[in-house]
Amino acid sequence: MAHMTDDELLAVVQAHLQDARTSDADDVTEERAEAWRRYAGDLYGDERPDRSSVMSRDVMETVEAVMPSLVRTFLGSNEVVKFIPQQRGQEAWTEQASDYVRHIIEQDNDGFRLLHDWMKSALIHKVGIIKWYWDTETISVTETAEGLTLEQLTMLDETDDVEIVRHEQTQVQTETGEVVDLWNVEYVREKEEGRVFLETLAPEEHLINSRARSLHDRNLVFTCHRREATRSEAKESGYDPELIDSISVHDDSWTEEREAREDTSYYDDVSTTNPDPATEVIWIYESYILVDYERTGSGIAQWRKVCTGGGPTDGVLLHHDSVKRHPFAALCPILLPHKFYGWSLADLTMDIQSVKTALWRMMMDGLYRTVFPRHEISRSGGVNMDQYLDQTPGGYVMVNQSGAIQPIVSNWDGAKAFPMMEYLDRVLEDRTGVTAIASGMDANVLQNQSATAVNEAAQAARSRIELIARVFGETGFTDLARGILDTVIENQTEPRDIFKDEQWATMDPSQWSGVSSVRVNVGLGTGNRDQQLGRYNAIAQKQEQILLQMGQDNPLVSIDEYYNTLSKMVEASDLTGTEQYFKDPALTPPTPPGQAPPDPKMMELQAKSQLEQQKMTAQMQFEQQKIAAQMQADQQKAAASIDLEREKTLAAMQAQQQQMAAQLEVDREKALLGAQIDREHMEQKLILQREQMAQELALKREEMAIETQLEQMKMRSGAPDGQGNLPMSD
Repeated sequence: MAHMTDDELLAVVQAHLQDARTSDADDVTEERAEAWRRYAGDLYGDERPDRSSVMSRDVMETVEAVMPSLVRTFLGSNEVVKFIPQQRGQEAWTEQASDYVRHIIEQDNDGFRLLHDWMKSALIHKVGIIKWYWDTETISVTETAEGLTLEQLTMLDETDDVEIVRHEQTQVQTETGEVVDLWNVEYVREKEEGRVFLETLAPEEHLINSRARSLHDRNLVFTCHRREATRSEAKESGYDPELIDSISVHDDSWTEEREAREDTSYYDDVSTTNPDPATEVIWIYESYILVDYERTGSGIAQWRKVCTGGGPTDGVLLHHDSVKRHPFAALCPILLPHKFYGWSLADLTMDIQSVKTALWRMMMDGLYRTVFPRHEISRSGGVNMDQYLDQTPGGYVMVNQSGAIQPIVSNWDGAKAFPMMEYLDRVLEDRTGVTAIASGMDANVLQNQSATAVNEAAQAARSRIELIARVFGETGFTDLARGILDTVIENQTEPRDIFKDEQWATMDPSQWSGVSSVRVNVGLGTGNRDQQLGRYNAIAQKQEQILLQMGQDNPLVSIDEYYNTLSKMVEASDLTGTEQYFKDPALTPPTPPGQAPPDPKMMELQAKSQLEQQKMTAQMQFEQQKIAAQMQADQQKAAASIDLEREKTLAAMQAQQQQMAAQLEVDREKALLGAQIDREHMEQKLILQREQMAQELALKREEMAIETQLEQMKMRSGAPDGQGNLPMSD
């Protein structure tokens, strides 16, 4: 069967655009525009002259209080995303893939700004959208060449994408004694390099079909990135110039959110008064739809990228192509079952901000009336109204009779509204998890509370923020990492060098095979940096004790595990490059037997241990003297008590020794089991190698037998030259 015509494909896209417009241009657009106005602190529009217009900024304060935790979680770690191998042998490339994806986000793109805007847009606008795509850019690469002849130099100079910046002539004498002129050249080559680009979309730029519940839902059949572009930009993107010129300047009606952000009518002076057609603004719709374009008879729809220009009803088809997936990832702070648009922090806060603003304004109006009360003025008092209306401090008013002006007493009852304001603050804290104790800004909440109680209260208050971080990690960040990885595997055909951990590393996605899942390390439940560093310190101390007491060949800890702990300590200290502080044992060549120099780390550990032992000895001597003096003073009174304490101490020591013996036995059994497993793995590996060698030998024998048969056939052919070659005359 024939595939769809362009007109049929355009009709399908326009139908989806109409559906997305109907579903997106109603309540969601209005709510997102209102959320931005409340975040920006815009007036409500019901303000009255000579009355308070103060604004409560709860939406902004809530969003800005949550952002530091999210930024620290996702942008303060070197392992935000990490790929997990699905098969044996994928460990090396999955580690490389994790490093490469982080490099693409942080180095190839403005990662901090893009991810920051992505998360903040989600907190304000219900859903934040980020897009990735593969494109090429022209880069300048400086190269050198030495020993070029004049002909080679001329050919290099005539190359279109090469510019010679420096050359040096030298003379070289050949073996025959001839002197030859050669050139050493430094030149710049223009090179096209493909890479992954990221773009955070404004909320009104992303569309989705009305029945979709998520970007991975089976009901998702259409999603779109609509953007503005000048005719010149559209032509530079590769679209047909005639088609671009045929697109009308469409005054799109989906601009409420943009006008709320920019506080202006966007199309006042853009689409109607621009005299230059090249810079006229048009709409480009990059749609991704599930459609049975090929019409093979199977009736199975596949993803297709369709680019149109103009409006939803009068569009022009610009380009279409088959794709594997759409390039979008979404963040939503509070997921709602079976809905694409969940709730934002602004949704939880806007009604409270409205009530607090009304209360605050009434309190301020009452205070104004108390400080500047209204007055009762006698008509027969001869009051000079010009002097009365002059509010200069220390001024006077001329009257004909005393008491002509009397203040109308108004008691300020604003204090009665404070409990209501506090109640609203508690409601807001319960909704969002943003509290004074969680943010650490209010010292009063720490009074008369134990450290444990404060820590438990802070952990409970942060639970909602941690849930938002977990949702972000398991949805948007996971989709973004997997999308970037799939894109580089599909498009990058040449290896690329990146600078990582103070050294160069080669990334070749063409060698990466298999499908990996993505683990997002959002750092929840691990505490802050100080807590992490404390845990690593405790692990390092235990490792040091084992190394000192049992030696480097013990079955529990080696130098490699100790180096891993030190690396984590460097990372938890917000430092980069572990090799700047500790040498990697895997990169250190082994020392020949009999020439092993003292290990600096072990010497440091031994010195530290000796110092600790001296401190313990001095402390023990002091304690012994103190106990002896106490025993001598209270010998008769405390005899019975001392005997009892001695028995308790002996029992405790005995129990501790038994526990240590049991633990050592368990550790010994674990070590033996591990050694047995390693031995079995090695035996299996040797068996596999032996079988492989046997197969290769059998194959070689078969090849030799075939070659022998061929030679015999040549000999039997009776060729005159004895080589099996017949003359042409025969």
